[in-house]
Amino acid sequence: KFGKNGGKLQAMTNSGLNSFFVRKISWTLFVLSVVPKIATIRAESIVDAPPRSIPENLVQSFTMDGQIPVETYYVDDSNGGKGTHYKYSREDIEEMLASAKKMIERTSKRKQRYTSRDNLAWVLRALLDLGLKGKKVVNYGSLEPFYEVVCLALGAQSVTTIEYNRLTYDNPQLFTATPKDIRRRLEDGTLEKFDVALSISSFDHDGLGRYGDPIDPNGDLRAMQEVKDVLQPTGILVTIFAEII
Repeated sequence: KFGKNGGKLQAMTNSGLNSFFVRKISWTLFVLSVVPKIATIRAESIVDAPPRSIPENLVQSFTMDGQIPVETYYVDDSNGGKGTHYKYSREDIEEMLASAKKMIERTSKRKQRYTSRDNLAWVLRALLDLGLKGKKVVNYGSLEPFYEVVCLALGAQSVTTIEYNRLTYDNPQLFTATPKDIRRRLEDGTLEKFDVALSISSFDHDGLGRYGDPIDPNGDLRAMQEVKDVLQPTGILVTIFAEII
């Protein structure tokens, strides 16, 4: 869930979930420092809506040459390919910030062991141990500024959310960008790199079209490679992957 090793990023998962099928993976450790650059930067095309079945020409790639069983699980959060726009007013965010501070105080006093399902507690504990005061944070995937507000409550200088959907978070310390924006800034050298990255059940959706992203069997690996590119050499990634039983 949380790792630091000389600037190397680590992410651990025991399952994977996407918008139209399930890939079950047995405890796999990804060390991003050795994930190869996959082809070129992702295509810019955006699908109209996530397909209801795996495109025939991608079945072999998604199932690893038939090794992964396919189960139906369809979700469309792209508004039929039209995109969505989530808005949170300054008052909303101030209220969330007050609640986040109380939650952090409770978590900091909690001494009991967490179970594998206490995802929020694990993330809060990791962020508390890491220390965010004065740091620049990037969050991959967000429909509401919950974790962004938690980071502000912990003293982060700023939080940038990267999301395919349109977002309006009315707070001077919160910024939003699309994956296309970030890739452009990486290419032209104008991106100021981040100290900490968050991905809360986000990578496991990349490449599946659910949020308007391009269909790509390697979308999750590409997303993780991009995180490595946007972080400082000593940057840290805090991540959680979806769990399926």
